[in-house]
Amino acid sequence: RSYGWPEDSANPLSLALAYGVTFVAQGMSGDVKGLARLLVEAIRWPGFAFLEVLSPCVTWRGKIQFDIIRERARPLPPEHDVTDLSAAFRYATDPDHYYMGIYYQQRKPAFHERIADLQSKAKERGVGSMEAMLARFKT
Repeated sequence: RSYGWPEDSANPLSLALAYGVTFVAQGMSGDVKGLARLLVEAIRWPGFAFLEVLSPCVTWRGKIQFDIIRERARPLPPEHDVTDLSAAFRYATDPDHYYMGIYYQQRKPAFHERIADLQSKAKERGVGSMEAMLARFKT
C-alpha cells in the first residue's frame, strides 16, 4: 500500500522559465506527431531550448500512468502568447493539467553570439597588459 511521496515535486518547466531559458516546451510520448514537431523546433532554436517529455514508465504502472497523463494532458490554448512569461508560468504551475506545446519562446542572443560579440569588442579595444589592468584596482 502506497501513501505517496511526502515532498512537493520539482517542476522542471518552472525552473527552466525562472532560469531564463528562451525556448520552453512540453510534449508527451503518446503524441508522436506533436512531440516530433516540438523536437524539431527545439533543435532548430538558436539558443538554450528545454523540452520536457512526459513518458510513462512501461515497466512500473505503464498503462495506469499513461491514462493519468492522457487524462490531464491539454494542448496550450491557441491564444496563448509564447512571449508572455507570466502566462507561461501560470500554465506550468497549473496543478490540474499538463499543457502540451510551447510555453515560452523569446529570441535573445545565444551563447555563441554573445561570445562573438565579446571577442569583437575585445579586438576593437586591443589587448591590454596585466599590469595596467591590476593598476586600475589599486587605490
